[in-house]
Amino acid sequence: IKINSNAEFMLVGSCESGAPPVEVSFVPANMVTGAAVSGVSYEMYSSYPAAFASCTDGECGTLVTSSSSSSSGENTLSVSGMTDGGWYLIVAKCSGYYKGYHQYYIDVD
Repeated sequence: IKINSNAEFMLVGSCESGAPPVEVSFVPANMVTGAAVSGVSYEMYSSYPAAFASCTDGECGTLVTSSSSSSSGENTLSVSGMTDGGWYLIVAKCSGYYKGYHQYYIDVD
């Protein structure tokens, strides 16, 4: 599974106390055909290892949030308590596919 590189991360909200969570949106796709994929679960990590490819649960860093979606198209991870921007690892999992590992810099104003 890949997360489309042309997808934009949509950051909504702010990091001020009591503000709504930051939302990160993207579209998962079949790496070979480019077709949208449904039934994907996601985990977002901070402080992940440099050699993150093929990391397993508990070895991928500090879990920030997780989510799953039964539909294809745009998916959103809602992140509470994000106080600083930084590099994050998103692991996408779906039955019948290899895991997808994607690192992104998310800037928070």
